[in-house]
Amino acid sequence: ALALHEAVNGSRPCLSCGKVGCLRWNSALRSDFCNIICDDCNSVYSLCCIAGSEKVRKVFKNKSHFRGSYAHFQQLRSLMNETNHRDSKMFLLFATRSPAHQRGNKLPVYAAQIMGAQPNLNSDSFSPDRIRIKSNVVFKPMLDEVAWFSVDVPNDLDVVGISMEVFHAYFDAHEDKPTVEPGSESKGSHWKGNESC
Repeated sequence: ALALHEAVNGSRPCLSCGKVGCLRWNSALRSDFCNIICDDCNSVYSLCCIAGSEKVRKVFKNKSHFRGSYAHFQQLRSLMNETNHRDSKMFLLFATRSPAHQRGNKLPVYAAQIMGAQPNLNSDSFSPDRIRIKSNVVFKPMLDEVAWFSVDVPNDLDVVGISMEVFHAYFDAHEDKPTVEPGSESKGSHWKGNESC
């Protein structure tokens, strides 16, 4: 919640087009890969919580991470290709849960550009009522693997208050956001409602 709040409200420049103040809550569709969107270039950001900076280094070394629905990835990629914006990209944000000791009580947030994804098939991918195939996301670490920003964690942090603020900011503005119908991955997925992202 803290990382999402800071990314949207902290005047961060988009990692693709560089414009400041353009990052917004995703207002078009529910997707595992689209928590935040850039108003200017339609780049999308997906947040992933991770243990700490040491874990981030290991993930960055592998340059891949298991993340979200493969159907969601393909659908979002297709919609982004339709916009045909030269700066439109997909990013992963790795928000750490352990403070970086050398920086005091701060939680670093790292960034990577998603280059593609492969289906991750296992015994849980298929069940009698639906097909659920997750993604093995391939990415390129950004900013020389230095944190994009860090979130200050005050000792008297109101975790519930911040969480509720993020909750209301995200959902109150997007009550009509479309979603993937349950089981649609096994029947040919489609988006309901406005298909822009």
